Amino acid sequence: IVGLALRSSNADLDGGAFFEFVLPFIILHQGYALKKKNFFRYLWYIVLFGVMGTLITFVSISGVAFLASRLPVPLALVREGGQALRLTPSECMKLAAVLSAADEVATMGLIPEHRHPKLSAILFGEGVVNDAVSILLFRAVAGGVASNEDQLDAAVGPALEDDKATHAARVAADWSADLFSAIFINFLGLLGAAVGIGCGIGLCVSLLLKCNPGLRNEPVRQTAIVLLGGYLSFSLSEAFGASGILAVFFCGITMNHYGWHSLGEEARTSTQVTFGTLSAVSEAYCFAAMGLSLHNFSGLLEGLPMVIVLFAALMGARFLTVYSLLSLQSWCKRPWGGLDQQREGDAEEATPLVSSSSSSSNGTHVLAPMNA
Repeated sequence: IVGLALRSSNADLDGGAFFEFVLPFIILHQGYALKKKNFFRYLWYIVLFGVMGTLITFVSISGVAFLASRLPVPLALVREGGQALRLTPSECMKLAAVLSAADEVATMGLIPEHRHPKLSAILFGEGVVNDAVSILLFRAVAGGVASNEDQLDAAVGPALEDDKATHAARVAADWSADLFSAIFINFLGLLGAAVGIGCGIGLCVSLLLKCNPGLRNEPVRQTAIVLLGGYLSFSLSEAFGASGILAVFFCGITMNHYGWHSLGEEARTSTQVTFGTLSAVSEAYCFAAMGLSLHNFSGLLEGLPMVIVLFAALMGARFLTVYSLLSLQSWCKRPWGGLDQQREGDAEEATPLVSSSSSSSNGTHVLAPMNA
């Protein structure tokens, strides 16, 4: 609503400002406010759905998008000016990486955390890992395609840039083993760099707070140090070409784990309130940007069939991900996270206490757990 109101005043929300000054504070709050106990307790579920589920969704949408864009011209789902458009495999993979990111905020709002703590912890952790993997996939695909195109340009030469044979060679190169190996290498490189920078900056900030106990009486300075430390990890990671979003997330986790005990009581409260406020304002900015950009869509009806197909593919991929991975996890029955053992553990925690048939000498009943 705010975005639509700003439209009448010809306001414009810069996309660069969103990625540089809005998104980092949202991710920093997620990492800093993460409940580590539940996160690591259900880590097997979180990794299973956050990593494997995202990869399954990515592969499914990539395949559907590529096949849908290769339909005959009369049945083409993507058109521009009446002409059929063909998506290259690299474009399909970039599109799939973007659509693989799920929004857990709406889901979390429908599930009371106090009534379903396990489900809430799994959904939140899966959402965080899902966003991280989606960002890594997009950057890995973009980097792998760029390096692959450079090699192809060097091989075919600039004189054949518009030749149909060269275009066919580019499409074939998109499915080459070199591209997938480049994507995998970029994925591991971006993940390692982001984790290293984020954890390194977080440890440095924690050490700074620990070595300066006099700062415990200055909550404003301690809050500023933690906030600027998180943004430093984002800026440094982006400067080195890694993922700043992942870096600031791991930095928030590290500072919460190691630097929390070095903060004063007022600083602990102020960091939580400040980061939560910045995150809420940043999310409001996101919705305002979406409302402001509604009038920028053109040719919506021409691409509507493709949108419907991708929406159906996304729903099918999510359905396949949840039920197939749960079935696989239940079948494996891993001792550190098997579904049956998790249910047994939850049943033991929820075992009611009933009065036993025996009573003590003073006539009071002794409470004992009811066994099956």
